[in-house]
Amino acid sequence: MEKTKKKIFGLLGLLLVAAITVFAAFLPGPEAAATSEVVDTVQIRVIGGQPNVEIVGDLKKEKVVTSPEQGVTVDYDNLNHITVTLKYTDKDGAEHTFTLVDQDLDYGASSMPINLDLSQGSFGYGDYVLTVEGRGDGGASDVAGITFSYIPVKAEVVEDEKSGDVTVELDYDPDTGSPEDEGKVKEIGINIYDEDGNLMEPSPIIVEAPADSVDLPFGDYNYPSGKYTIEVIARDRDGNVLYEIMRFDYDYKAIPVPHSGGDDGGKSAGSPDTGGLFKGLNISRSDYLITGLTIFLIVGIGSTIYIVKRDQKTKK
Repeated sequence: MEKTKKKIFGLLGLLLVAAITVFAAFLPGPEAAATSEVVDTVQIRVIGGQPNVEIVGDLKKEKVVTSPEQGVTVDYDNLNHITVTLKYTDKDGAEHTFTLVDQDLDYGASSMPINLDLSQGSFGYGDYVLTVEGRGDGGASDVAGITFSYIPVKAEVVEDEKSGDVTVELDYDPDTGSPEDEGKVKEIGINIYDEDGNLMEPSPIIVEAPADSVDLPFGDYNYPSGKYTIEVIARDRDGNVLYEIMRFDYDYKAIPVPHSGGDDGGKSAGSPDTGGLFKGLNISRSDYLITGLTIFLIVGIGSTIYIVKRDQKTKK
């Protein structure tokens, strides 16, 4: 009887331990508590007593864009009326002003998205000024604005300091070939001029969309050191020049190539001199190869003999 009681109490104890273990496993840990605190964090927007407007978004930071689809957000509060205008200056210098928003508000704090498609309607490549004006009680007002340019292509000249290679990096919205793509970039032409204005070979260099970089042949054509002008011209599918031609002043420093002392007295580039410290020794390349192969065979055979002898001693 006593043994039976002990077994029952033992079994109950095991069940109690198991229940406590399961309960503890479902308790939230420190990480869960921390996560809950982060999720429950509330951002409070402080509303002042005066009219306030603010433009936020990437377009506020970007001064030059190549994509026609752009957007910003206008944050505002304490307004009874808001007006958003866009002034566009085209490549001929003509100014066009468009009213995008003109509506009454209820003084509450809110945000208004402004989405632009600069390839539609009366827009196009050129300079833009986006202005937001908000009015409140008693004639009080607040104004915010941003300026940016919409161009067909952005270009940057990049030089590799070690090799001296010159590359033009291109940023543009390539033509996709549909009928709606009139006015988009189909190809980009690059011209190189020397300091005297002479067009250098092999200009023009044509870059077909959607390629986004091109190597300039300064080294291949043995351009001398000096000042050069690089033109970047964007064209549409009909060959028309889009907007303005971009020009860069570039100071090129040619990397000298060792000469082999050919029949022309060393004037031509010839073959690079790779003799280094051993150029004074009368040793040909074949001598180097034979010597290296001989050393390799000696080391390989010696290593094999050493390993075989060591294995024989180990077996003994």
